[in-house]
Amino acid sequence: MSEKEAPRRGGMRAVGVTLPSVTKGAVARRGFAEARLLLDWASIVGEALARYTVPERLARPRGEGGGVLHVRVAGAFALELQHQEPAVVERINAHFGHAAVSRLKLTQGLPAPAVRPRRRKRALGAAGEAELNRTVERIGDPRLKEALARLGRAILTKEPKA
Repeated sequence: MSEKEAPRRGGMRAVGVTLPSVTKGAVARRGFAEARLLLDWASIVGEALARYTVPERLARPRGEGGGVLHVRVAGAFALELQHQEPAVVERINAHFGHAAVSRLKLTQGLPAPAVRPRRRKRALGAAGEAELNRTVERIGDPRLKEALARLGRAILTKEPKA
């Protein structure tokens, strides 16, 4: 155990506390000394821009000054981002409180799909549960009966697509 590490005392630690130290090496290899750029991208540039863009790496020059942020941008949206580049660079630097980025380098391509929130389930209710039980009660095999009841519950409680 090194001097910097505190002795571990049993129990669990919050993921948010340990995540920066765990991901530091992987993020640094990609050129992101500031992992917050990845994590806070949507709040820095706004949801509209974040939907079509993703930061790939931050290349820092040897001298002082801001680096070049490589951004993957979806096809025709690159022209829009090119026009907004000064505002985006200003927002990034304001977020960090120093000139972390001096310019953007755009690469056209599809950004990774955003994680969609899971749809909420609606309540089945007593009447729905009773109807489901009446439907599967004729099945003789108890394992099949239970599996079909679970499937029916899953289908009936699934929220329809918007």
